[in-house]
Amino acid sequence: MGAAITPSLALCQETPAPSPSPASSSPVPGPRGPVFDVISIRPSTPGESWLISDPPDGYRVLAQPLGRTILRAYFPRILQSRVALLQGAPGWVWDDAYDVVAKVAPGDMAEWETQRLNMGSLASGTMLQKMLQAALAERCKLVVHRVPMEISGYVLVLKKHGPNLDQMKEALPDETVPPDAHRISGGGSATLPTPGPGSEKTYFQTSMASLAADLTLSWFGAVEDRTGLTGKYDFTLQKREDVSSPPPAGQTIVPATDPRPSPWNLEKLGLELKVIQIPMEGLVIDHIERPSAN
Repeated sequence: MGAAITPSLALCQETPAPSPSPASSSPVPGPRGPVFDVISIRPSTPGESWLISDPPDGYRVLAQPLGRTILRAYFPRILQSRVALLQGAPGWVWDDAYDVVAKVAPGDMAEWETQRLNMGSLASGTMLQKMLQAALAERCKLVVHRVPMEISGYVLVLKKHGPNLDQMKEALPDETVPPDAHRISGGGSATLPTPGPGSEKTYFQTSMASLAADLTLSWFGAVEDRTGLTGKYDFTLQKREDVSSPPPAGQTIVPATDPRPSPWNLEKLGLELKVIQIPMEGLVIDHIERPSAN
């Protein structure tokens, strides 16, 4: 997971930009790769309910600002709520709601399905991102370049007395993983959190890098593993009672300067999170137009 929040993760951009100063920004390479078979970008109906989903054959966002799709096109999911990473956008990019619905061509489905299984939600430069970049360049005449910046994030480290091996059991290579456990980013498996007070989530054959990746996805904050532990473990996390739930996706966008604590009690495992500033590359919009008609 360490490499997952370094500057190289931040962008896989594709529209050309004016020649900026090399000391302060860098241009974005031109579009290449597959495109959507069908894509619709239209203003949302007033009062329409918002939706953000990952259908198996494309992309679907309803009643959301176009800025959310731009973030999705250029940043891994761990950063797609960080509105401050997108600069230079005219007001309508965040104020006006759009429906963006796209489908993958049948001939591209094999590659699409392979990426969905193997890349995970932390990946940058995915087939989806390249397709969205091409669509935004065509329909909105989007031109961007990137600039260095910093965001708040976390490192996952050991507490003073090291890992609690009574709570973190070394995983056996041939152990049976319950059928209700799902694969998580970076490898390993985890059950869904149990409902209600005292919620728990159990991990199987999970490395600390995978745990950091899962914490990143579930709590809007970039987490990097610096525990130094290289093994895989079975363990259970319990919900903390002193941390409120994050806002629903689509209603609140997390500022780049607002790190959020994990809702899970890591201390019982002998772990803790420490806030750090992470060097990243933000995105500057040089030109954008309202979407052309479908």
